Amino acid sequence: MYKRLGFVTGLICAVPLSAAPQTEYSWQCNFTERSVCGATTCTTKKSPAKGGVWIYLTPSQQSYYRCEGDNFDDCDHYKATITDSGAFKTFELPGRAAFAKVGADLSVTEVVTQMDLVYINRGRCMSAPPPLIRTGG
Repeated sequence: MYKRLGFVTGLICAVPLSAAPQTEYSWQCNFTERSVCGATTCTTKKSPAKGGVWIYLTPSQQSYYRCEGDNFDDCDHYKATITDSGAFKTFELPGRAAFAKVGADLSVTEVVTQMDLVYINRGRCMSAPPPLIRTGG
């Protein structure tokens, strides 16, 4: 019996655990699905391919941009608290009841609350260089 237990323990320990994703740049995360939950029900629908809500995360700068539309003209910028949690990198917005989790496969789940509603956005991230900074002129 102890031989089997040792064998099973060895198999479990031999399985590599996924680590939180790393990037030298940032992630642009586009959502493909949104669930809206109230006190008694949730509804889920596909997110629009263009012009919907998306996020841009920069771990090195602790930046969390929440954008609507096709570019950076309509974005809200937040300072995020970033932590690793197993296979996920978590971006929390202190005091805003909102966070995003990026998985090792660059899947993303964002949870945002507004009044008594909970919005759950799911999608994918891609590594992206920082946005160009516009100067007056």
